[in-house]
Amino acid sequence: MKKLTIITGASSGIGKDLAHNFAEKKMNILAIARSSTELKELHETYPEHVDFIQADITDPSLLDRISEYVSSNNYKITHLIHSAAIIEPIKPIQQITKEEWDKMQDVNTTSPLFLTMGLKKLYADKIRVLFIGSSWGDYAAKFVAPYCVSKAALTMVYNCLKLEMPEINFGIVNPGNVDTKIQNLLKDSEHFNVSDTIKLKSPKQIAEYVSWILLSTNDEDFSAEEWNLSSNLSGENHGDDEEEELFEDSDDDDIDGGRLYH
Repeated sequence: MKKLTIITGASSGIGKDLAHNFAEKKMNILAIARSSTELKELHETYPEHVDFIQADITDPSLLDRISEYVSSNNYKITHLIHSAAIIEPIKPIQQITKEEWDKMQDVNTTSPLFLTMGLKKLYADKIRVLFIGSSWGDYAAKFVAPYCVSKAALTMVYNCLKLEMPEINFGIVNPGNVDTKIQNLLKDSEHFNVSDTIKLKSPKQIAEYVSWILLSTNDEDFSAEEWNLSSNLSGENHGDDEEEELFEDSDDDDIDGGRLYH
């Protein structure tokens, strides 16, 4: 069986570094994102291990394009990582349009759900599906209401899928404070006063940890509960001495009635 890992949001942030991490391990990757430039660079760096589909995750044709690629190359999907997400517009909830609201729910919650279900016939036994969550799915915050709601819904999607599709291993990771484009958008927003002293983990660090979760944990631990890296970055979830040194301790910073998280 030829094994395939699919990563959405693979052109930046955690998704991009996960693609690098897995390709370095000589795993076969199908990278999905909107940015053709970044995707082509990934492919050129790892031509034998990374292919890509340029598309918005909400594109109705994406499921068929992925299915065609997987079937024509005789792959079975062993890992599906949902890293694609948006946070804009960043503004008061009373100024959000229905179109803006619907777009964020579609990108962050609805499309990951239906892509997960639509690809089921192409899954390998013991497949692992991983969602990238957020602490803002647990804490309300001003000016990012659609994002908070979408991430709260994504956590519930994870919980419901575990109940209704027990033959699949579902996991979810809350990465905490990560130096991604989302953080830059928050810093640039007029609604947030983000201190430059906030400690951010690099996407590469988070990718290393997520890689360990996906490849080295047992099925029960992988799916048991959210892997919360915002409050526990020292590896206490798994008790592995080597992994416990992966992250240094850091404190979360309160910002304007909420918290600054990925």
